[in-house]
Amino acid sequence: MESLKTIGAHIADIRITVRQTSDDSNYSDEYIYKLISDARALLLHQEIYKHRKLSEWNFQTFCVKLEPATYHDCSCITDIGCKIMKSTIKIPKPLLSRFKNYFKVYNITQDFEIYKTTPMQLKRDKYSNTRNGIRGYDISNERLILFNSNGMNHVLIRGVFEDPVLVSMTSACPSADICTDILKVEFPIDVRFNSILKEMVVKQLIGSMQLPDDKTNNAESSVTKI
Repeated sequence: MESLKTIGAHIADIRITVRQTSDDSNYSDEYIYKLISDARALLLHQEIYKHRKLSEWNFQTFCVKLEPATYHDCSCITDIGCKIMKSTIKIPKPLLSRFKNYFKVYNITQDFEIYKTTPMQLKRDKYSNTRNGIRGYDISNERLILFNSNGMNHVLIRGVFEDPVLVSMTSACPSADICTDILKVEFPIDVRFNSILKEMVVKQLIGSMQLPDDKTNNAESSVTKI
C-alpha cells in the first residue's frame, strides 16, 4: 500500500495546483493546514456516519502519563479522599461517531481495553459481583480520568482525532526543547482520499480570492511557526 504523505507534501501539492491560476504566497502554511485538517475531518465524519469501516491509516495512537489527583478541580475543597489517576495532558478532541467519541483506551501493552464509565456507574458497580473494582475511564475538562487504576500510571489512546498535529505534538514533544518538524509528520488519512482532499482545499482557496479575509490564520494554531 502507498505510504502516507507528510503534511509538508500535502501543502506543497496544494500550492502547486493553486499556482496554476493564482498567487499562493497569500496563504500561510498554517492557513492551508487548517483547511486540510478540516477537510479530513469532514471526509472521515461522512465515512463514520455511513457506518463504513475506517482504514487503519486514519488512526493515531499515543501514550498518556497519569498522576494521582481528584476528579474535581476545586482546590478550595478539603481533601475528601477521592483520589483517582488523571492524565498530565489534555486529550486532543476526537471525531464523534453517532453515539460516542471515536477513540478507545488501552493498557500500555494493548492487552485489554479500558471502557468508559462515570462516577455514578462506579457507585452502582460496587454492588455487582462481576463489575466491582473494574477499571474504567472518564473525560473531565479534557483530561482522562482512570478509576481503579491498580498501579497503572500510563495508558494508550487510539482513535481518529480532529487535529492530527495536536496528537503528534502530544506524543513527539515531551518538552519544549525536543520537538518534531511538523511538516515532516505523516498526515493520517487513507491515500484514496488524497485527491478529493486536495480538491476540497484548492476549491476553498481559489473561491476565497475575491474575499478580503485574513489568510494567515492568526488564531491559535497547532502548526504555529512551522
